[in-house]
Amino acid sequence: SASCMTANIKKDDVATHHHSSYKPPLRLLPRAKRFFRRPMGLAPIILLLAVIATVLVLTQSLSLDLNEQQRAVLNRGHTHQEDYTKIESGTEMTQNNDNNNDEPNPPEWPKSTVHIFSPPQTAQEKQDILSAISKTSDNISKDPNIAPYETYNSERHFTSERHALLFTPGVYEGLDFEVGYYVQVLGLGGKASDVVFTECDKGPFVPSLERIAVRPPWGLGLDTFWRVAENFKTEAKEGMDWIVSQAAPLRRVHVAKRTEGSTTDEKEEEEDKSGSLFLGFGDAYVSGGVFANGIVDGTTDF
Repeated sequence: SASCMTANIKKDDVATHHHSSYKPPLRLLPRAKRFFRRPMGLAPIILLLAVIATVLVLTQSLSLDLNEQQRAVLNRGHTHQEDYTKIESGTEMTQNNDNNNDEPNPPEWPKSTVHIFSPPQTAQEKQDILSAISKTSDNISKDPNIAPYETYNSERHFTSERHALLFTPGVYEGLDFEVGYYVQVLGLGGKASDVVFTECDKGPFVPSLERIAVRPPWGLGLDTFWRVAENFKTEAKEGMDWIVSQAAPLRRVHVAKRTEGSTTDEKEEEEDKSGSLFLGFGDAYVSGGVFANGIVDGTTDF
């Protein structure tokens, strides 16, 4: 019948229309499950995450290193001679520091072991420096019957004391002092020539010890341990004595000749040994020692 045909057409039209517009679901979840179940499915993702984590860690580490380097450069650049307190018989250095969380620059050291010196401007200041240093030097023995009649000895060989003698940049005139056991002499300049010992006979020096008790007048250099000098220039008239054995390095030191015209005495000119380094003294036995990154204008006596 017509009504039945019409109904069938409508049903067919509906079915045809329905199939033409229908799209099945993508089924992403089953596909993802199959992907992650594969043996190599997670490997690329894990590798990518590992690379990202490594880059982040390296970036952070590099940033910290650069900050530390910049701070160190700034600290060096802003440390001036006026930052140091002039010493009077071992006076402790002080530092005004607005930020209590930062380590002070220069550091605050105990006055009993670390001594800061500035170039003396008066005879009294020079004497104060020599008095402070004399407390760190080796003891002296005397015998009026045996030449050389007095000598530094090795009584401080096993002392528990430790001393650092730090010299701010400048010129130090007329300072002769022995570098004793467990003592460091250090110039605080950027280069050796920033700290100069001049108009002196010996400057900083280490002699052979026990010159009365051991093979007089030569003494012994086998017992001069545990001392160091570095980063200064010496123009001592008698050159520089560094008669040592183990654990007594001499580093970044310029043993220089005196400035031409500093004396008009012909005899003094002939006896002038400035610029020479003496690592031995006659028949005094020595053993070892280190001299590094130094300049000797004259001769080196072994």
